[in-house]
Amino acid sequence: ERQGALCYPSCDPGWQGRLTRCVMACPPGFKDDGVSGCIKPASYGRGAGYALWREGACKKDNPQGCEKNGALWYPKCKAGYHNVGCCTCSPDCPASYKDYGVGCSPPVKSRGVGVP
Repeated sequence: ERQGALCYPSCDPGWQGRLTRCVMACPPGFKDDGVSGCIKPASYGRGAGYALWREGACKKDNPQGCEKNGALWYPKCKAGYHNVGCCTCSPDCPASYKDYGVGCSPPVKSRGVGVP
């Protein structure tokens, strides 16, 4: 595979060539940042929370359940999301990717030095 003035071994299916590395492709819904990361889809808010003594109201209003954060109850994040701080649900990264907040770092493999 030619990149710039050099040729590199082709990457496996599902991987993309980035000079000396093969980077796993971003999952559907994530945006490739063009360097080495996948920007997550949008996060969403969990609301202002329910007072500590209103756990029952939280559970009644939110069939997915509630969890305590500090002195308030919040709806649990939907499947595929996790809570960040009290009030935000952020998309999960795939199992083999590393979460860095706004995005995920995909697995990387070396493909050696390019040849002219």
